[in-house]
Amino acid sequence: MLPEGRYRARGTQAVAGVNKNGKDYVSVAFEVLDGPHQGAVVEDVFYLSTEKNAAITIQRLQAAGVTFARGDVTALTGFGDVDVEITLTVEETPSGQERQRIQYVGEPGAGRGRPLEVAEQKAMASRWAAVVKQVRRPVKRRDEVPF
Repeated sequence: MLPEGRYRARGTQAVAGVNKNGKDYVSVAFEVLDGPHQGAVVEDVFYLSTEKNAAITIQRLQAAGVTFARGDVTALTGFGDVDVEITLTVEETPSGQERQRIQYVGEPGAGRGRPLEVAEQKAMASRWAAVVKQVRRPVKRRDEVPF
């Protein structure tokens, strides 16, 4: 099991299926591309049991290269055609065992945004000024430091 964190990876396998409870899913495997865990394979199951988690699953698969030809959710052509960044977490199963989960699949570096323009910096500062004032600790002057 890999430590929680972000990894650059590439999809190696995606297979659509249905579990014993009748829930649709896509079983996926990703290979870590670099770092100390290069070559490690991470497997998970992405479910399509509600509109919300189906949308998340579809977004994850699209990020990994799936084009869903003809709108067919089982047409997983393209999976693994692009490098992605995956975020791994560890959760406890109902039986008390730890299990690794893929929480995020996206373009490497995605979600980190971009630097703010001057006007955006001012707007952000204005939005959060009250919170900064509430949380900020008073700064001690040098002559108040006990060492």
